[in-house]
Amino acid sequence: MAKFELNGDPIANLIRKLDSFNLYDDHVSKEILFSGGDIMTENIKRSAIQAGHVDTGAMIRNIGYRKTVKKDRQGIKSITVTVFKTDHKGIRNAAKAFILNYGRDAINGVIVGSHFWNRGRQKSEQQVIDKCTEIANEYIKEKGLI
Repeated sequence: MAKFELNGDPIANLIRKLDSFNLYDDHVSKEILFSGGDIMTENIKRSAIQAGHVDTGAMIRNIGYRKTVKKDRQGIKSITVTVFKTDHKGIRNAAKAFILNYGRDAINGVIVGSHFWNRGRQKSEQQVIDKCTEIANEYIKEKGLI
């Protein structure tokens, strides 16, 4: 069975580790990345609700990721969980999420950051690693490697 032990940024290291095995094709990498994206999206949404960021719900409804896989220069595949669209006033949901997460100084009115995005991401790390490990193990068994 595959077991992943990671240091530093766990999710980025997991992606590098999986890629270094060269055991999975585009279909499996999409399955792994999208399952991780689903977990992270759900945890960030839940964290935003717990922090009370549900004025209209527009920002929370638009947290997600595109169903496309990016590759960096080294060929490492990834997806990005982000906030899409604008609210009914035309304000970008990503800008609202940034300010609600990190806060704002007194110049434009103090907003204390709730760090909801950070908490959702941190909560997701081990869950994503566990799910990716499960999918990788299934794939390795299918290939008859274990």
